[in-house]
Order: sequence, then structure tokens, then C-alpha cells
Amino acid sequence: MVQTFNASRNLTDDASLTDALEFYKTKLLQNINTIILGEVIEVNNNTKQLTVQSLINGVDSKNNPIIPPVIREVPFGAMRGGNAGLITHYKIGDNVIIGFCQRQIDTTKRTGKRSTPALVRFHNLADAIVLAHWSNNDPEIFISILENGITIEAKDTPITINATGNL
Repeated sequence: MVQTFNASRNLTDDASLTDALEFYKTKLLQNINTIILGEVIEVNNNTKQLTVQSLINGVDSKNNPIIPPVIREVPFGAMRGGNAGLITHYKIGDNVIIGFCQRQIDTTKRTGKRSTPALVRFHNLADAIVLAHWSNNDPEIFISILENGITIEAKDTPITINATGNL
């Protein structure tokens, strides 16, 4: 294909082309999901999956809010290292940080094993995982680990310790 220079183009044409390219680039970038703040709207502790919805609305071309879609089957896990971990249970209404994997993770979500993506999809809502709980407030029940000691706070809540060996 031979490209030709159009000498009759003017600044208005260039501005229109620039605007069109900027619009197209923005639309493409809007489909790349990275990290969102979400609210838990359903919990399945059996499958260790949440249903979440973004806390941030989208906007249309007139700046009207667009309610974001619900994201289903978002896996969550425990903070762990080796055989030790800290398990928390999510509740409806909790706020979470959701990350989106680079590639499709359907098989790995189901099996927990290495897999080859069946689809060519990138940074998709379907490939979300819970990264952490997020809140502006401290919890009422917590373990605080500091340089000068460890605090376990559980007002009016029983604390159970199951252990073998010497305590």
C-alpha cells in the first residue's frame, strides 16, 4: 500500500484525528483492570470465593454515574507462609482490595495448579482475586505485632488457644 501526503489537510483535520485517537486510546485503557476497591456482597466460605462490586462508579460521556458490574467467584485465601497462616472470614459489607491477573485464571482457580489459559484475555474482571481487606477503621478484634510486643484485643470475646507441647 502506498501512503500519500494530503496537502489539503488543515489544523482542524489534525485536531479531529488527535481527538479521535485520544478517545480510542481512552476506551482501550478503560478495559484494562488493575486494582479496585470493592464491597463484598456475597460470601461462599466453602469455595473460598466472594462476590464483590467496585466502590467507585464509572461515568458516561455526560459525567452521569454508571454502577459497576458485579464480579463473581473472586477467590480469597489466608495470609500464610509455609504451614502457618492467619485466617480471617469475610462478611457481607466488608471492603476489599481486588487485583486482576494478567491472564485468564479459570483453571487455576478451580484446581490450584499451574495451567495454560484457554482464552486470550488480559486484565479481565473474570480474573479477579482478593488481595486484602481494606478499611479506614481498625477492627474491634485484632492482633497487633510491634517491635516492643504483641497485643491481642478481643473485648467481650472469648479467646481459644489449642496447642500441644509446652506453653
